Amino acid sequence: MRTSTESGRIRNWARHDETWDSGARAAQLIRFVTWALGVEAMLLVALGVSGLGRAAPGGRAATSGTPPVSELLGFRPSAAHSALLLVTGLLALGALWLPAWRRGFAAVQAVGYLLIASAGLVLAATTPAGSAWHLNPADHVLHGVLCLLGVALLLLCRAARGSRRDAGSPATAPAASPTSEPPASTDPR
Repeated sequence: MRTSTESGRIRNWARHDETWDSGARAAQLIRFVTWALGVEAMLLVALGVSGLGRAAPGGRAATSGTPPVSELLGFRPSAAHSALLLVTGLLALGALWLPAWRRGFAAVQAVGYLLIASAGLVLAATTPAGSAWHLNPADHVLHGVLCLLGVALLLLCRAARGSRRDAGSPATAPAASPTSEPPASTDPR
């Protein structure tokens, strides 16, 4: 049979293990969010810069004699669309280096690209294919994926924050301190 001191030690070790697991889980989530932001930043900056290069008046599309709306990996990069992707990529880079920006960036990305995807679908349905917006299904998918990525990053940042908060607080109240007196023995007499 365990004494109260042994039981208290076991409870303290279990609480220590829970705290370590919670802290390790938060570190893994933060590392995943950091990698996701890094990949997003690199892809969006590359797509934005190459789209601006193609959409520019002196760009490759204009000098090759092709129409000004050329496709890049299935997307139709207009100057405004490419600038939007470039700015989003640069903000993702900022959120990568400044952890305080991560939740705000993820929230703005989720809401912003939800609005952009919705407006793009409405414009695509109501305007002719040769309009100034140059939207195609790949653009709509990209905006939807960026919205979902923003929601996922927001949820992961929230979960990591909750795990860190749990790591700092004790799971249960501390056990009663053992007394120096030996336990009372029962006398069978």
